[in-house]
Amino acid sequence: MSPAAVSIDGPIASTKSEVVNVRFEPRALETLRLAARSAGVSLSAYLTMSALEKARLDLADQRVFAVSADVFEQVSRMINAPSQPHAGLEQLLTKRFDWLDE
Repeated sequence: MSPAAVSIDGPIASTKSEVVNVRFEPRALETLRLAARSAGVSLSAYLTMSALEKARLDLADQRVFAVSADVFEQVSRMINAPSQPHAGLEQLLTKRFDWLDE
C-alpha cells in the first residue's frame, strides 16, 4: 500500500493534518526504521500502514465472522432451537449474594 492517507476501509485522497506523538525505546525504533526501509516507505508511512492493518484486524474481530455453510447451518439451528433448562445456570441466577444484595 502506498503512503497515501488511509481510512478504515482503504486508501482515501486527503491532506494529512493530524499529528500523533509517540515515544519508542531506541531498539524498537531501529527495528521499525529497518522494517520501513525494507518496505520502501517512510517511517511515518510504515507506522500508519502497520497501525491501520492492526486496527482493521481488531475491528474485524468484533464485526466479521467467516464460517463454512455447514457451520453456519449448525449455528443457525442451535440459535433457533427452543431453549432448554440448565440447572446450574438457574441456580446461579437465583442465588443471593451478600455483597450484591445489600
